[in-house]
Amino acid sequence: MADAAVGVFLGLAKDLITYNYNLISGVKDDFDVIHEDIKGFKAFLHDTTGWRDFASMTDLTARMRDVTYEAEDAIETYVILKYGKGTLERLWEFKKLHNVAEDFKCIKDRLKRIKEDKIHVVQTLQRLDDSRRLATGSTGVLGLAQGDEVVGLDNETRELIDQLTVDSDERKVVAIAGMPGLGKTTLANKVFTDPHIELKFMYRVWVRVSQQYNRREVLRTIWHKVGDGSLSDPNNISEDELSDKVRGHLAEKHCLIALDDIWTDKAWNELQNAFPRENSKLRILVTTRENSLAFRAQEGKPFPLKLLDTDKSFQLLEKRVFRKQKCPDHLRVLGEEISKKCGGLPLAIVIIAGILLQSRTEKKWWEDISKRVTENVAQEDKCREIVRLSYDNLPYHLRACFLYFGIFPQSFQVPVSKLYSLWIAEGLVIPEEGIELDEQATKYLQELVDRNLVLVEKTDCTNKIKLCRVHDVLHDLCIKEARQENMINQIRDIDHFIRSSRDWDTHRRLSIHNSVLEYLALKASGARVRSFLSLGPEAVLPVSEIKHFPGAFQLLRVLDVTSILLQRFPKLLPKLVHLRYVAMYIDFDVLSPDVSKLSKMQVLIVKVKKGDCLQIGANIWEMYQLRHLETNVPACFSFPLTKLRQGVTSPIRTLGLVSPETCIAEFLATIPRVKKLGVHGDLQNLPGVHGGEVAFEGFSRLSYLEILKIKNEPRGRSPISFQSCFPRSIRQLTLAKTHLDWRKHMTTLENLPNLVVLKLKDNAFVGKYWKPKNGGFLNLEVFHVKGTDLEIWDACSDHFPALTTIALKYCDALKGIPSDFANLPNLQKMVLHCNTYRGVAASAREIQRIKLEEKPDVLFKLSVFP
Repeated sequence: MADAAVGVFLGLAKDLITYNYNLISGVKDDFDVIHEDIKGFKAFLHDTTGWRDFASMTDLTARMRDVTYEAEDAIETYVILKYGKGTLERLWEFKKLHNVAEDFKCIKDRLKRIKEDKIHVVQTLQRLDDSRRLATGSTGVLGLAQGDEVVGLDNETRELIDQLTVDSDERKVVAIAGMPGLGKTTLANKVFTDPHIELKFMYRVWVRVSQQYNRREVLRTIWHKVGDGSLSDPNNISEDELSDKVRGHLAEKHCLIALDDIWTDKAWNELQNAFPRENSKLRILVTTRENSLAFRAQEGKPFPLKLLDTDKSFQLLEKRVFRKQKCPDHLRVLGEEISKKCGGLPLAIVIIAGILLQSRTEKKWWEDISKRVTENVAQEDKCREIVRLSYDNLPYHLRACFLYFGIFPQSFQVPVSKLYSLWIAEGLVIPEEGIELDEQATKYLQELVDRNLVLVEKTDCTNKIKLCRVHDVLHDLCIKEARQENMINQIRDIDHFIRSSRDWDTHRRLSIHNSVLEYLALKASGARVRSFLSLGPEAVLPVSEIKHFPGAFQLLRVLDVTSILLQRFPKLLPKLVHLRYVAMYIDFDVLSPDVSKLSKMQVLIVKVKKGDCLQIGANIWEMYQLRHLETNVPACFSFPLTKLRQGVTSPIRTLGLVSPETCIAEFLATIPRVKKLGVHGDLQNLPGVHGGEVAFEGFSRLSYLEILKIKNEPRGRSPISFQSCFPRSIRQLTLAKTHLDWRKHMTTLENLPNLVVLKLKDNAFVGKYWKPKNGGFLNLEVFHVKGTDLEIWDACSDHFPALTTIALKYCDALKGIPSDFANLPNLQKMVLHCNTYRGVAASAREIQRIKLEEKPDVLFKLSVFP
């Protein structure tokens, strides 16, 4: 991972030169030499990509990685010592500075030897036969639409649907068994999302169990879908009590529960107690790699998922590489040969297709790939071999980003917003002029998805990726490679970690998946640790341990401790001057002003255990790199906003939640580049509501704002008034409990030229009648309404020319959906949930009938619950 280390170092150097060059004045000459030498590594690694399989090159790049790590450690240690010089003027402090300066000289000597060896290695490899090299080919990739990737599962899907929908005298379990990479989850998901299943089962719950099974988390997920809201916090009761609660609510429900990837009998035995056997309307769909477990769960022969035959293997390869086109004749024989070598494993075929995509019409490329795939190996080894080939073929800038998935638990669904922020904070995203880092991270993830190395688990209403993960087989590779490259150490068992870790001081990233308190009890320190993520079960951190933590990990950049409840703010935290990403879970409601001292902070996420608001004592305008500030309760800024110096602004892009009181003009003027904003609280406290001005008026100046979410928590029902006061840049708008008038206030939203998504929740608008105006909502694609007293929706297709999706939930008074919506040219999806009047569902089915009658091949889906 020399390229990742080099990229991180160059980012560090740029940051120092831009903001804190004075801190390295004592070693400036040494720093400049080291900086120039390591900058040369970047070009060298790019130019020698075709040689990276050679042992001499592997050894050289490993040395480059290690010396770059050492340079990074030396510089950041030097910066910490310089930061503390004013308060720690002792002899040992100056001795440390001297030692670091000596380290710089040693690093320069090592860099000199590497430069000499580079010349020798290149000369040697240039003389070798280049037949072993793989052509790098084009990096252009071709995405696939969802649903295009399944081949040969139609019969299996129909058979499973029949098994799940046939009448039964009691609870019924259907289990799918098979080896990794066979497509168990793909088949189960195809069944789970089938329209017949959606109509049959009012409640459907999908839970990924995985090897790192957590009973409470599984039960919490099920409760969230089937519970009645009477249990505010499932963590406050025991697992057995939670299981009984779930069981009670499943007693009479038409429900399908999918338990994906169960590994052990223990997991099944514990979970099945929550599923009442006497409920004949309850169905459980299980996927597992263990045949014996599947047999016991189904209490009979499980559903057998077979390997693909030769024809279907080639069909899948052809579809993944060429989409709806046919494989060119000059590649067909090679394609059949490659797909046959995959041994009928869908995962292996999909991954090899991702490699072929890079030069999908070049015969030489296909011949090279075919030579690299051996034929006579066991299926599981075959899958690992192809995964390895795909990883080896990744460009350098994607390798570290892919391996970073090894920091998360197996089967963990990663929120992409979190992933992007971590990649950026770790320095894995290479800046490009004119492109924001979040946009660059989005490109990286899409490349990995297009190469079939990352699975899309969930998309938002605009089809952007929201959750993603890697397949278990790929996750194993991530863990193994990341550990070998000293990139990530994943701790799942403390005793094993103690036995296997020879030198704790070499660890750079720690990801703890079991009890973090057991780890902290070791009083371990990590002189080189840059990232500390606690992703295990929730725990309360004793005050005594808080004091130890900052001193043990002085070079930290990333601190994610949202699974640890902090009872007080760690006073020594501001001494971690390199922190860029902090996520924490707290049991207090004032964020210390000392947070302002973390001037390199890019992302700050605070989850509050209890309370209605979080007082922000910190001056975020001193945090010159802060891009995202996220809280689960409204943030109230106690900093004297009215005394801000004119012209002082923040680079913040995401801010939410904030209280209405905070949204004064002076505050909004300091966040001119914010893209995503959430406001939560009593909107009567918005500036202007009582002063005669227009509420929300300050938002009109936020010309970069794209996503705005406003939730009112009114103490009364006094209406809020506003006119044309939202910025024209808004693309997604969510309003909740605002009690606006359909006739008076909707015009403001209809006039927003870039509005693509509109969500109105819990009486956001009130009134019995609504007729949209002509010429409005020109670009609106997604329209969601949840909870309204609207009775008559008097509209035609001209009012929503771009609409693709309509979702109506708990619209109890609505009489029907406008019939002319059958003429909406782009309408693809309608979702109706718990709407009292039958006319709503009847009008939707009539729209569906007309659309399918006029255009039988049109893509249209109607879902009605119940």
